[in-house]
Amino acid sequence: MTRLGAACGLVGVAGNVLGVVALRGVPSAYRPQTMPSWVAEVLAAPEAVTTSAIAFTIGLLALAGWALILGSQLKTPAARVAGAIIAVGAAFNAAGTVAPLVLALHLGPACGAGADCLPAGLALLGMSLALDAL
Repeated sequence: MTRLGAACGLVGVAGNVLGVVALRGVPSAYRPQTMPSWVAEVLAAPEAVTTSAIAFTIGLLALAGWALILGSQLKTPAARVAGAIIAVGAAFNAAGTVAPLVLALHLGPACGAGADCLPAGLALLGMSLALDAL
């Protein structure tokens, strides 16, 4: 593993750990059965959600880089394909991690962080879960 690959791996782990730790006050996060509660918690804790979203996004993009580097270094067609598949999944997941950020920083203030936010909030968080599942 090159230094860049190792650094990507470490940043990937650190980003995901920080993303989880930042959500300690948001117990419904990423739990499909509690999505209405998750919307309310995102609106009540925009700073934690912002920290988590940024950390997850950076961590997942670093994970994508790690997978591509590892796949290329193993020097087999199967390893390259596997690395690319992991990288694509991580990139889709990273794209989904910004949906809670949009809810916390843009939609919440626009709709007064009340019940009017629920339908769009559910849609954004559902999109985040769907991209996370890929």
